Order: sequence, then structure tokens, then C-alpha cells
Amino acid sequence: MKKHDSKYISFDQFRDFQLEMMKKQEKKEKKMMDHQINIIEKIVKKNDTTTNNITNNQTVYNYIVNNIKPSTNIHNELEKPLTTEEIDYISSNPPLEGIYFFINNRFLKDKSDNEKILVCCDVARNKYYYFGKDNKWHLDMKLKYFFHQVHDKLSSIYIKPIEFDTIEYDKKNFLLQVKKQIDGYDGLNKTLKDKPTQLLNKMKTVTLINK
Repeated sequence: MKKHDSKYISFDQFRDFQLEMMKKQEKKEKKMMDHQINIIEKIVKKNDTTTNNITNNQTVYNYIVNNIKPSTNIHNELEKPLTTEEIDYISSNPPLEGIYFFINNRFLKDKSDNEKILVCCDVARNKYYYFGKDNKWHLDMKLKYFFHQVHDKLSSIYIKPIEFDTIEYDKKNFLLQVKKQIDGYDGLNKTLKDKPTQLLNKMKTVTLINK
């Protein structure tokens, strides 16, 4: 009688092997299916969020257009010459305070809710709208456009020639005047361009719309 060859397996062994392979394949397919379902759920959730954001944005914009009717716009206010009061206050105060004084004085103060020309509709994202010379509302995230216009307007306070008059100034005073202009312009850049967060925080309460 021949000895049993080890390369052959019994039917029971073969059946068990097949069952084990089927279970592994089933487990693998289930894992892949769960992964695909998870991806689909994320896509659906993201689409729902995007749709909601679009709807909310449109609702806010419609509210602004239908309820806020300004009699002026930011460009008209920017074109007005700087007053002596504005120049003196900006020149003698820290940049943040001076710039806010100018913005509040021209664009925010004494304007009722339905006459605002700058509005904040999303504090968390610093989402603003301004009313332009075309009599339309424009989205301005973090007020980048508006702050750029204000920067151009106020830079004239610091970019101006200083005459050296030996009768009126000595060398030390002349250098102090130059330094004051340089520091002022540097503060203007930091407040309106480089680090506008503090200024935005000061403006949120006044510009926030309640609908």
C-alpha cells in the first residue's frame, strides 16, 4: 500500500480552505464598501454645506440690497479733502486710533441701519460689503479693497516734504520730524495692510447688520 502523499489534501481540508478564503474576500469587500460609503457621505455632506452657504449668502445679500439704501457711497466720502481736524488727530495719535477716527468719522458715525455704506454680515469670516460709486453693493472680504483706498487717502499725511529751515529748526528737530513721518507711514501700513485684525475688531460692532 502506498503511503499518503503530503502534497494531497483531503476534501474537508479543501472545503475549510475555500470557506476561509471566501470569508476573507467577503471581509475585504465589506471594508471597501464601507470606505466607499464613507466617501459618498462626506461628498454629500460637503455639497449640502456648500448649498446652504450659497443660500445663506444670497439671503444676506438680498437683505442688504432690499433694506439698506445709502444716500452716499465710500468713493464719494473718500474724495472729500482731509479736514484739519482729521489731519491733526491722525498725526497726534497712535495709528490704530487715528485711522479708526477717520473711518468712523466719514463712513460709520451718525448712519442709521438703513443708511450704512459699510456692513459686516459674518463676524467669524470678516465678511463685509461696501456701497460703491456705481450704487451697488460689493463683497469685500476683510475689507481689503476698502482698507487699500483708506491707505492711499491717508498716506498723504506722511508723504510730504519737510523743508529744513535753519532759523526754525535745528538739525535734531528736523530729524525728529523725518522720523515721525517714517513711523507714521509704517504704522499706516501695519494697521491697514499687514495686521488689520485690530482695526477689523473695532469696526465689527458698528458695522454688523441685524436681520
